[in-house]
Amino acid sequence: MSLQRVMIRTLLGQNIAVLLATTLFALVLSLSLVAFFVFRPEAQRAALVTAGFTEVLAVLADGADGPTRVKTLQLFDSHPDFNVKVSRNAPSGTAQPQTVPGRFFLRELKAQNNRDDPKDWRIGDDGWLWVQLTESEPPIWVSFRTAPARDPVKAFAGVFTVALLSSLIGGVFLQRRFARPLKALEDGIDVAESGTSLPEFDEDGPREIAAIARALNQMSETMQFAERDRAVMLAGVSHDLRTPLTKLRLSLAMLHGADQDLLISAERQVSRIEIMLAQFLEYARGYSEEHMQRVDLKSLLQEAVAISSVDSAIKIDCPADVRVVLKQSAVIRAVSNLVTNADSHGATPIEMTARHGKGDLTIGVSDAGSGIAPEAVNILTKPFARGNAARTNEGTGLGLAIANQVAIAHGGSLCFERSDGRFCAILTFPKHGDLHS
Repeated sequence: MSLQRVMIRTLLGQNIAVLLATTLFALVLSLSLVAFFVFRPEAQRAALVTAGFTEVLAVLADGADGPTRVKTLQLFDSHPDFNVKVSRNAPSGTAQPQTVPGRFFLRELKAQNNRDDPKDWRIGDDGWLWVQLTESEPPIWVSFRTAPARDPVKAFAGVFTVALLSSLIGGVFLQRRFARPLKALEDGIDVAESGTSLPEFDEDGPREIAAIARALNQMSETMQFAERDRAVMLAGVSHDLRTPLTKLRLSLAMLHGADQDLLISAERQVSRIEIMLAQFLEYARGYSEEHMQRVDLKSLLQEAVAISSVDSAIKIDCPADVRVVLKQSAVIRAVSNLVTNADSHGATPIEMTARHGKGDLTIGVSDAGSGIAPEAVNILTKPFARGNAARTNEGTGLGLAIANQVAIAHGGSLCFERSDGRFCAILTFPKHGDLHS
């Protein structure tokens, strides 16, 4: 499994992972420091005192014979001020302590004892430390009462659990603190992608996210000003250019007795200028302002063929009674441009196919021509780009650019492919194939 696959992708997961890792590291480091600077010094001091007292008892035991030795040591057993027991029987209990402080203590006790190591030692079930002072038969066991051993690992486990739960709760709280404004930003951008302007974002919340919201609000305001200026400019250009074109067409109509071929040519050029102007303005306006609507797919394709004014018959392969959610006028213009392009630069027969599946919609326009060279695709989908002069004596160079613009406005793409001797231009509309038969 690669590292990229195991990486946590969500902000919530990353926040919680960082908090848990930091908490775990802090707890382990704290336990290590407590063990080294607290448990170990305390164990050394306790072991030093215990070793000294053991030495005193051992000296007393060595200085007396068998019966006297036991009686002497039993004086400590009967005295209320000493927590000492004397026995000739080995105590029951484990040979090794079960707690971390106990292990520290016994290791330090063995290191602090200035006599030879005792033959045997045990911690009884009652928590008393038993030491075999002599190797005589029967041996003498002396015990010292120690404080009940408490295992810090269990306490650490509880602290660890509480800390991890606190980190988890804190991570969720932080995520919610960040998620709400981030979700609002995401929703606002999604709305803008659907063709409307950016909404006004709330500038509350964490300073960094508020700064992003403020920047987006300023950008949205700037874009709205620019859009209004662009709309005014385009309206002025349209009016200022169409007015002389209308006067020119009227003047041509009033020229009686002129050369008819010249008049026809002039009329054709005026019509061409009007078409070019319409395409320029259409491309400049774009399609972001058009709203999505549910339309019949087959009717949409038939209307696109109708406005393309292509004389040759076009076969339409499209499932019946299928409705799609699209920018209707934009898609009609894009498909019409592809049909016109196939008629002008391709070869008959021209066919149109529409397919949908898993929410995606594809519309293809194919012809029997040579098509576009792969290296020229990126160039010809840009505005005002043209192919070779033999194929582009007419047109504005905006047909494929507009089709590509429409696809991008839907979050899709325009691509080209050659299959079975036919060249096909394919419009893909992902996530907008909200199809219902």
